[in-house]
Amino acid sequence: MNQTATKYFPLKTIESVNYIISTCWV
Repeated sequence: MNQTATKYFPLKTIESVNYIISTCWV
């Protein structure tokens, strides 16, 4: 479970940042 979280952590971070930027941009 820890490996999975670490593996997908960057992806989740990018999605979160993208979502925040998109929301703030609009």
